[in-house]
Amino acid sequence: MSEKTSPTMTMERILLVALAATYLFVAAAFAIQTPYWQAPDEPAHYNYVAQVAEKGCCPIIEMGDWDLSFLSELTSSRFHPDKLDALPQVQYEDHQPPLYYLLAAPIYQLSDGNLIAVRLFSVALGLVTVLCAYAAMKTVFPARPYIALAGAAFIALLPQHVHTIASVNNDALAEAVVALTLWQTLRYLRGQHVPLWALSVLLGIGFITKTTAYYLAIIVPLAVILYRWQNDKRDWRGFLRALALLLIPALFIGAVWWLRNISVYGMPDFLGLRRHDAVVIGQLRTADYISQVGLGTYISEVIRTALHSFIGQFGWMALPLDDVRIVGIGIYPFFYALFGLGISGLILARFIPQQGDTAPSRSMIWVLGIMALLSFLAFGYYNTEFFQPQGRYLFPGLIPIGLGLSYGWGAWWRFLQRLPVIGRYAQNYLLPVGLIAILAFVDMWSLVNVIVPNLSYS
Repeated sequence: MSEKTSPTMTMERILLVALAATYLFVAAAFAIQTPYWQAPDEPAHYNYVAQVAEKGCCPIIEMGDWDLSFLSELTSSRFHPDKLDALPQVQYEDHQPPLYYLLAAPIYQLSDGNLIAVRLFSVALGLVTVLCAYAAMKTVFPARPYIALAGAAFIALLPQHVHTIASVNNDALAEAVVALTLWQTLRYLRGQHVPLWALSVLLGIGFITKTTAYYLAIIVPLAVILYRWQNDKRDWRGFLRALALLLIPALFIGAVWWLRNISVYGMPDFLGLRRHDAVVIGQLRTADYISQVGLGTYISEVIRTALHSFIGQFGWMALPLDDVRIVGIGIYPFFYALFGLGISGLILARFIPQQGDTAPSRSMIWVLGIMALLSFLAFGYYNTEFFQPQGRYLFPGLIPIGLGLSYGWGAWWRFLQRLPVIGRYAQNYLLPVGLIAILAFVDMWSLVNVIVPNLSYS
């Protein structure tokens, strides 16, 4: 029987379709049922879309676009309709690169500004992320598709990730661009045909999508350098040509946006971030928070909040799940156990070899490891200025994080298969099937029993 028609390939495709369908159902439910505006920064992102749809691109962030007292009033009232008259003035995301908003503007126009319609556009972009995450992981471990399926299931159905993607924000497009680019970069490192100009275009698209996609400006050139060094150390002219072909188109695409910002905000504010920091008056600064609570409490709070909000802390960080239990099991402890199994499984994997697989190259491991490291470093850097220990800021690194966890879970699964009593029941595909079912149940239970009743205005 050929590989294309083997039972293993058939089951893999069935499960991938099942994962995609499950994600779409769960994410669409979040988009439709989550109370209006109850996702971080959603009003500001929506108003950017509205400005592009009604006035053209691109808006300018200005003093008055951020009003802390008004935002506090909105969130404390759960966005009661009586408080929404001034909602269109919430425009503190106007410094963001424009691509997501340009793509969302036709949806806004066709739906007459319907919030759910624009949310569903983000959900569709999230599917691109899920499928590209699976493809990237399959590129790393082609003979172990259950690892790719389990890792993609984790990314697709992590509660906070679903909550974030099913809202109006440019994270949805940024993650899709990162996932697609990382997949193609791993294919390039695997020796498959990936034109450098295609990687360059993807890198340039990242430049006009969101600054979190700027990690790719390190990852993609690093991959090209590692590959060329490994395969042809002496061809310096070819090496320089490859870098030029990679960087010149990308920089040209990015320069269109950067030069516009310089003309509006002045040098050296080519990203508009200095103007943004000047506008968000009153946002809690890290130095002020440390002076209030002390360094030890600050570190403890950062770790706790980052972990909680990586798993699920809904609304505008106002709805943690500390006391939430499903059939007697706390949501946070359940995910801590998942993380612990994944991390410990990475150690266990050294003692359970897998036959017949194509091991990832060192270059692939370096690229994935640095991608994860960059997401953590960026999270830490941002929190040196503002106290914002939100776990969603780590989502650009979800593919290496998810792959590492799924590889560890797979090691424990292979260990179970070695046991004489359990082995015959521990089929490989039970791992992603179980993960999809459990995470989807947690998501839907949280939506119905936590998000809707606690974030709806009364």
